Order: sequence, then structure tokens, then C-alpha cells
Amino acid sequence: MIMLGGVLEREDTSESRNQSKNTREDEKPSFWPSVKRSAGGHRIATYLREEGYDVEVLDYWPKWTEEDLNLFFEQRVRDDTICVGLSAMFPLGGTGEGNQRKVQEMVQILHRLKAKYPKLAWVGGAQNISAVLAYPLDYFVGGYGEYAIIDLLKYLKGEPNTLKIHKRTYWGAERTVIECRKDYPAFPMPNANVKYEDRDYIQPQEVLTLEMGRGCKFKCKFCSFTVLGVKDDYSRCGESLREELTDNYNRWGTTCYSVSDETINDSPEKLAKHAKVIKNLPFDVHLSGFVRGDLLAAKPETWQDIWDMGLRSQFYGLETFNHEAGKFVGKGMNPDRLKEGLIKAQDWFKAKGQYRCTI
Repeated sequence: MIMLGGVLEREDTSESRNQSKNTREDEKPSFWPSVKRSAGGHRIATYLREEGYDVEVLDYWPKWTEEDLNLFFEQRVRDDTICVGLSAMFPLGGTGEGNQRKVQEMVQILHRLKAKYPKLAWVGGAQNISAVLAYPLDYFVGGYGEYAIIDLLKYLKGEPNTLKIHKRTYWGAERTVIECRKDYPAFPMPNANVKYEDRDYIQPQEVLTLEMGRGCKFKCKFCSFTVLGVKDDYSRCGESLREELTDNYNRWGTTCYSVSDETINDSPEKLAKHAKVIKNLPFDVHLSGFVRGDLLAAKPETWQDIWDMGLRSQFYGLETFNHEAGKFVGKGMNPDRLKEGLIKAQDWFKAKGQYRCTI
């Protein structure tokens, strides 16, 4: 299997573009590809390799020229290649004209590759199917896809399977859809490790994605994540986490990660478990990710564990300081108490020496 990873993050508003006054407008880049590797793609690849499949992940594919992509496919496609996967973390970024031109270019490249390799199936996966609907794919997989992809590959090979396929209409067209949350629930997943290969060419300065738990125990009204209202422990196994962090450090020198959890601090027990693992590693780990601000304010006893696990860069979703609006969507802490708690947390982390937040 070949896995194409990477999305267009957003419009390019960098100083280098704005300062290029002598460059024609149609020559200026209007997008930039994701700086992160395909988190879902590498997780699926890891799982499939454990099941005996050979999977290569091609990251940052929006940045590849069609000539280079053709050369890559000519080198990689074998008689036993089953399918091509397309992995996306988020919907295509931006609605600007330049960005949309690039999207259409990518769509046309896929059309031509499909025509060149008619025996291959083309499969797209994301937490929300809308992230891959723009592409000409044969199958659309929504949600955590480890179990579903195994059944799909058996189906494509003509082996006995129990694949559940649905016909759904999106954007006025009928699509072949596999709904993982309902038919193939892959949560919890305590051993959700990612194991990179030499052919991934990981660089030591990269920020890799780390999964510490699946799902969220909350059900905010505006949220479209696929696994909400979790009651049990859906967090990562401590030993699995230790092995992944240690392997990445020993092989690539990796110390920085973006945590993919919907809410990192949804459970004090989870924080304590992972803090115990990370603080006992013989190297420092630096994490960034989403922290629910009202929980941070309400539970100062968790701050030491958050510090010990290296979560020094924190993103807070503070949708409103209107108390009634907050209660309506599921975030009902008194705004004054929330503000006071966040300032105390800021002061505490700054006194420890490292802290950065975004809201």
C-alpha cells in the first residue's frame, strides 16, 4: 500500500510573500503544505505492518511535482500493490483563489494517476470525511480506521471479510463510505503507537504527532469529533508510550511532539500516568496540545503532572466569556473564576521556567 499524507494548511501570509513586491501576483505562492507529517497515515501504516502488510507513507505530497509523483509511483507500484491511501488531518485549508487552484491541481493529478494505475483502489481517510471529499476516491473511511482498513484490504483481495459498506450522498454525489465509529469502533486503543521507518527520513528538529488517548469525555455542542461522551479510561498504555518516545529519541533524536488528543487534561489519572512515564525518561520531552482551560483553572493539583509530562505549550479553547453562552455549549465555569484560574496557572508555569499559551 502507498499512503499519501499531507494537506494544505492555509493561505501564505508570510513576510517573505508580502515583501516580494517585484514578483508578479500569479507567481507568488498562495498556500503552504502542512509542516506536520500525516499522523493518521503513519498510525494506519504501523498497524498494517504489524499485520504483515508493506506500507510506505509519502508525506507532504501536495508539495511534490507531478513529475516526481509519477517517478515515485513507477518505482513503488508492484504486482502485489493493493491500493493507494490518502490521509488527511483537517479539511483543506483556506478558501483563497490560489489555494483552490492548488486543490484542483491535486485533484487532476489523482485523476491521471488513477487512469495510469486502474487496478489500484483509491481510499481516503480522516476523522471527518469532509476532509477528503474533494478527491476522486473509490472509498471514504471516516473515524479511527485500524480495524476497518484490515477488512477493506481483505475485501479488495477477494478474501473472506465482513466489510460494511454504505452508500452516502455528499456534495450531491453518491460515495462509498465506511463508517468506523459505528461499524468498526477502534477505541480505546491502549497501544496506539507509531513506528517510523528509515524510508520516512525523520529529522531531529521535527515535531511529530503523539497520541495519548482517544475520545473525549465531554460533549460540547459545537464539537464534531467522532468519539465524545467517553465514560471509561481511553488513555494510552504507559509502557507503549515509553517505547514510542524512547525509540524516536534513539533513532531520530526526536524530543518535540504535538499531542493529538481532543482534550489532554480530561482526566487527572491519565495525566498522572503519563507524567510518571515521561519524567523518568533519560531525556527531556516537549509537548504541545489542547488543554481545557476551565479544568486547568479548577484543578491546580494537576499542574505538576502537566509540567512533568513536558506539556509546556498549551492551547486553550476559550469560546466565550459570556456565562450564559458558555453554559449552553457545555463550558459553564464562571468567567471571572476562569480568568483568575488561568492567570494563576500562567504565573505558576512561568515561575517553573517554561510556558507558552495560545487561546
